[in-house]
Amino acid sequence: DQILFNRNLAEPKTKAHQEATSNASFKPFSKAEALLLLSEARKVTEINGDQLSQNLEDAIRIGLYTGMRIGEIAHMKTEDVGKDRFTVVDSKTYNGLRDIPIHPDIQQVVEPLMQTSKDGYLISGESTDNKYKKRSPGLSKRFGRLKKKLGFENKRHAFHSLRATLAARFESAGVLENFPARIIGHQVETMTYGLYSGKIDWDKAVEAMAKVSYEE
Repeated sequence: DQILFNRNLAEPKTKAHQEATSNASFKPFSKAEALLLLSEARKVTEINGDQLSQNLEDAIRIGLYTGMRIGEIAHMKTEDVGKDRFTVVDSKTYNGLRDIPIHPDIQQVVEPLMQTSKDGYLISGESTDNKYKKRSPGLSKRFGRLKKKLGFENKRHAFHSLRATLAARFESAGVLENFPARIIGHQVETMTYGLYSGKIDWDKAVEAMAKVSYEE
C-alpha cells in the first residue's frame, strides 16, 4: 500500500502546544455556514466575473475539503498536485508537510485549475506585490471582506477556521482522530498513534476523506 508519512515525530511539544493554543481561538463554521460562504463567494464571482473573485471561491472550496492553510493553498504548485492528492511541500509547521487525498467533491474544481494555470500555481494570478512577497495576502483580504459582509466575527472566524470546520466534519462522520490529524497536518499527541505509529495507509486516508460531506 502507498503510505502517508508523519514527518515530525520528534517535534518539540512546546511548539505543538503553542500552535494548539493559537488554533483554539479559531471558531469552526457550521455546515450551514460553510455552504453560505460558498454560496456568497459564487454570487461575488458571478457579479464581478473576474479571476480574483473566482480564486477566492476556489480557495474556500479547497480549504473546506483539505484543511490547508491559506498560504498552503496560495503556494500550491500544479506540479505538486497528482491525480489523487495534494502534496504540501511548503508549510508553517513540519507536520504540515503531507499528502492530502483529493475529495471527489472538488475533483471538478481542481482539474480545470490545473489545465488553465498560467503561472504554475493551482490558484493562478495572485500577486506577490507585498512586504513578504507572499501570494496569500490578496486571498486573505478578500475572504475578510466576504466574512464581514456575512456578519461573522472578525477574529474568531478566519480562513484558518476552515481547518477546524473540516475537523468537525471528520468528527461528525465518525472518523478516528489520527486520520484527520495527519491529513490536516496536526501533531498526533497520543503515545500509540503519535510516537509509535508515524504513518497511515493511503487507501485508509482516501476512505476517511471520502466520508466528509457538506451536503444537506
